[in-house]
Amino acid sequence: PIDLRRQHLVNAMSQRIGMDQETYEQSVADSVVALAKEWNPSLSNDAIEALQGRTTSVLCGEDAVIKLLDSRIKDVFRYMILWKAQNYNAPNELRTGRGKANFTPSTETSKMFQSEAIEQFCRRGISFYSSDLSNTSWAALKVVNLSIQTFKDDLI
Repeated sequence: PIDLRRQHLVNAMSQRIGMDQETYEQSVADSVVALAKEWNPSLSNDAIEALQGRTTSVLCGEDAVIKLLDSRIKDVFRYMILWKAQNYNAPNELRTGRGKANFTPSTETSKMFQSEAIEQFCRRGISFYSSDLSNTSWAALKVVNLSIQTFKDDLI
């Protein structure tokens, strides 16, 4: 029965398309309550109301914990987008004239970046997902740098 309740919750969460926001929130909240009752059949009415309210808050992005996590993740992404490795843009040889500072990510640079990103995420208490988030922030850095290279003439 618990697996059935879990499946109902997954189904309720995946049925967002074609529903208005209130109906979607109520459907998910009802599924969460049904799952919670399966775990603890003696839930009080106050606990059920609180659970429904918290579920709605999470779905609307108004939950304090979700806001804090979101803020911390964004802070790390902002920090890592500006990341520069030591000797990152050092030329292999010196030449006269105006050089190009092209972004050419290497495996070593990627490892250094991801190591720093994991450290930053762990510092902010997000260690469980730090590896996945570091990969995502590396991809974001590459997108930003590609965009700058592609559109720098239009931006400057």
